[in-house]
Amino acid sequence: MPCGIVSAVFRGKFIDQLLTGFAMLGASIPSFWFGLVLMQIFAVSMGWFPVSGYGDPGATLMERIHYLVLPSVVLGVLNSALIIRFTRFHARCAG
Repeated sequence: MPCGIVSAVFRGKFIDQLLTGFAMLGASIPSFWFGLVLMQIFAVSMGWFPVSGYGDPGATLMERIHYLVLPSVVLGVLNSALIIRFTRFHARCAG
């Protein structure tokens, strides 16, 4: 929401164009494709995160959270792009 408000306040400026471009890019990328790209980079190439699963039955909370990082990032980035667009539109109409 702060990005949408900043974009509405500085309408037409560079920061507005940057944030609007990010929002349009994020809204147009299919979530399954973005997830596969992040899996390829961060799970397969770098080995930082697991590719799939939810951990062993006796896994700790931190281990289970480690498995949820990539799906959370994918869903969060794509949804935040839509929230930026909606917030910018409503802040512009209100102000």
